[in-house]
Amino acid sequence: MEITPISIFDILGTLIYLLSLWITSGIVITSVRSNVFKNLSFLTKLVIILTLGMAFSTLVLTVFAYFHALTNYIVIIFSATIMTLGLLSIITRRNVLLSSTKCAYKIRRKRFYYIALSALILLTLWSRLALINGVYTYPGDDPKLYALISKRIIEEQGVPYSWGKYAFNEWIVEKLHLYMLGMPILVAGSSLSLGIPIYKLVAIITQVAVWISILGLAALSEVLWRNRYSTLFSIVIYGLLVAEPSLTWITWGGNAELCGLAYLPALIILVLLYIMGLIGFWWAVLYGSLLMATAIITHPFVVIYYLS
Repeated sequence: MEITPISIFDILGTLIYLLSLWITSGIVITSVRSNVFKNLSFLTKLVIILTLGMAFSTLVLTVFAYFHALTNYIVIIFSATIMTLGLLSIITRRNVLLSSTKCAYKIRRKRFYYIALSALILLTLWSRLALINGVYTYPGDDPKLYALISKRIIEEQGVPYSWGKYAFNEWIVEKLHLYMLGMPILVAGSSLSLGIPIYKLVAIITQVAVWISILGLAALSEVLWRNRYSTLFSIVIYGLLVAEPSLTWITWGGNAELCGLAYLPALIILVLLYIMGLIGFWWAVLYGSLLMATAIITHPFVVIYYLS
C-alpha cells in the first residue's frame, strides 16, 4: 500500500461521516423523550448530543468487536440505520436541537451572539484540522500503537488477543493499553466504512475529539456562569490561544486520552444540570452512565480526572 499524507479530502470525508453518525446517534437517543433538554441552550444541547452519539456508536461497535463481527458490511449497515433513524426523528418531530437554532436566529438581541458562536465553532474546528493537513500522522510512539491495535482489530474482525505476526508475546491483561479499546475500535470502524488508511484516521479522529472538548468546556462555562460572553471567551482562550493540550500535544501522543477527555465536560454538565433541577435524576444517570462507560474503555485516566 502506498503511504500518502493526509489530504483535505481525507479530513472532510472523515469529518462528514463522524459528525453525521454522532449527531444522528445522539438525536435518536435523546428522542426517547425529546423534552429532557428543552430548557438548555443550543451549545449545551449540541455538546450533549455529540458526546452521547460518539459514546453510543463506540459502544455498539465494541459489542460487534467482542462477537468478532466488526466487518465493513456490519459497520456500513449500522451507520446507515442510525443516520436514517436520526433523519426520520428530525422530519417527524420537532427536534430540540434544530428548533433552538431557528428560535435563536429569530431573536434579534441574541443574533450577534449566535453568529459569533457559530463563527468560533467553525474557526476552532478549522484550527484543529489544519494542523494535520499534508502530514502523515503525529510523531511519537502513541499514534503507532493505536494504529497497530486498530489494524489488529480489523484483521481479527473484533477484539484481538495477541499481537499476531507483529510480536511473539501474548496480549495479556496486565498491560494497561489493552483496556483502551474505545478509540482503536472507533478508528477501525471508520476505516472499514470509509476505506481511509488507519494511520490517517488516528490523527483526524484525535483532532475532532479535541474540538469536541473545546465545545464542551465552552458549554460548561455557559452552564456555570449563565453568561453568553463567558462562553465566547472560553472558546477563544481554550480553542485559539492556549497551546496545551489542543495544539502541542500532537507531538506527544496520548490519542486515546485526548479522545476520552471529550466526554469529561459533558459528564460534569449532566451533574450540574441535575443539581440545578434542569433534568431528572434517572435521565442524568442514564446518559451519564453511557458517557462514563465509553470514557472507561477509551482511557481510564478520564475517570480519575472526573473523580478529582
